[in-house]
Amino acid sequence: MKRTLLEPPTGIFLALAIVLQGIGLVYLSRPGIVVSLQYLLLSLALGVTAQAFWHNRYRWDHHLDMTLVMLAFGGLGMLIGTGIDGALATRKTPTPAPAANQVCHSSRAMTAAAGPAGQTKIPGMAADQVCGPCASTTAVTCSACQPSRVCTGLWSWMTGLMLLGGIPPSWFLTRCAKFARDSWRRWFATHIAGNLGMLAGMIVAGSLAGQTLGRRLGSMPAGHHLAMLGGMLAGMAVGQLLAEAALGVKDKL
Repeated sequence: MKRTLLEPPTGIFLALAIVLQGIGLVYLSRPGIVVSLQYLLLSLALGVTAQAFWHNRYRWDHHLDMTLVMLAFGGLGMLIGTGIDGALATRKTPTPAPAANQVCHSSRAMTAAAGPAGQTKIPGMAADQVCGPCASTTAVTCSACQPSRVCTGLWSWMTGLMLLGGIPPSWFLTRCAKFARDSWRRWFATHIAGNLGMLAGMIVAGSLAGQTLGRRLGSMPAGHHLAMLGGMLAGMAVGQLLAEAALGVKDKL
């Protein structure tokens, strides 16, 4: 397959979506100036790399198209949805007086960026607050102090906007979708197995690695986002490739 002479600037939009994710993580995490610059520079470098891969994608396997589109547009939708989920959780759940097993207080009093052991920042909390372990079984919890619901829930703005941001563009921009129109086996592998794998990978990675990565980075929003982004890309690739192998789909560039 050859590149057309007048190709739409899709690579630039991919790069922009990745840079916007860096800006969004700075907004949600509220880190210091140095860490903010690191987020922005890393997202810029990743965006430029994605644009370069897209420009030369015909040299690579067609699965690269889907990976880049989901990384950029799906990731941006997921991050926007995470912010909405956090804001809604803060609005719906009042902040009670600190309980014995759940403490909220100013993060400015902390000496470590990630806070003392067992304390984390969660999307939707105030920028200067942290929550202790959410061990309470009652419905009253510290605002947004429910990472399993806010960050890895299946039915959420995060999941919905990830799917809305990533799947429709993939129909028109990727070779995977183009090839899928010619074969029901490839269609199933691309649009069913791949998307189910993507959802499963996002949820599993967010649940298993989100908080650990967040503590290492000193930012729960960044940790959960990166864990879920990596999980969804890995899950999509595994689901699609396994389905193609099971259905006897022959690979093509």
